[in-house]
Amino acid sequence: MIQRKIRIALQDYFSHYFIFSGYATRENYWWAMGTIYILTIIFGILSSFVRFPWLMVIWLLMNIFPLITLQFRRLRDVGFNNVGLITLAILYLASLGIFLITNSSFFAFVLQIIVLAFVLLPILKKDELAIQRVNSPFAPFMRTKTSS
Repeated sequence: MIQRKIRIALQDYFSHYFIFSGYATRENYWWAMGTIYILTIIFGILSSFVRFPWLMVIWLLMNIFPLITLQFRRLRDVGFNNVGLITLAILYLASLGIFLITNSSFFAFVLQIIVLAFVLLPILKKDELAIQRVNSPFAPFMRTKTSS
């Protein structure tokens, strides 16, 4: 049962390598993320034992896009629309850039809040952040809740 869930989650993870569209269920998201985290730890240990740090670099580079696309698909499932996702990503990248240049504690704080959002938001259920009304101030960033 668990092996099947992991297999399905990893198939989804790697088959949607560059695909930002669509959704990722909570179950698929967490099975894929958990498996990738465990494999990352294993690759980190292996690369230190074989004294080949490039093994870890290759592993991380191989996973950067599927991690981003999985995160986007999961946040879309929670209720963000494309504009909201891009806005969140731009805020993160801008804060990171400004922090790296200025070493400002304010931008470090902003970065921590955004990272916390990326970590905590996937916990939410499908459409939990989707809005009911189109005239909401969050309308440009969130999907409108569909009646199920």
